[in-house]
Amino acid sequence: MKNLKQISYIEEHEEEEAIRFVEEKLGCERPRVCGPWLAVMLYTRHEETYVTKEGEKSQIVVPGSVADNDTFSSMTGLVLSIGHGAYKGEQFKEYGPTCKVGDWITFPRHEGVRAWYKGRPIYYLYDDKIMQVVKDPADVTRD
Repeated sequence: MKNLKQISYIEEHEEEEAIRFVEEKLGCERPRVCGPWLAVMLYTRHEETYVTKEGEKSQIVVPGSVADNDTFSSMTGLVLSIGHGAYKGEQFKEYGPTCKVGDWITFPRHEGVRAWYKGRPIYYLYDDKIMQVVKDPADVTRD
């Protein structure tokens, strides 16, 4: 089995810290996910940074109405919790899990079940829907 460290940005000794980070970012206890599901808090942009022709960095603050429309069209999220039945299927025997709590991931848009958890937009995704693990969710765009 391949080592998960090759995919996840969360080292084994950082797992407890990652869980604390997730709960701090969420502002409450993480959801308890069942079966092969993952709970993923969607990444929402609040501002965009771009570089002008002159090479200067500039920022655009995204209005609330735009952010609201973007909410469930995001394809990037923070892994909040992983169900007890996740990564147990045959397809994971060779490679093992693809992410850990605290990783930023991308997944197919409109995949899974979308919901609000304590005021935060989340998706419940099957364990086999993760496309990649990324360091910075702002690096992923569909444009």
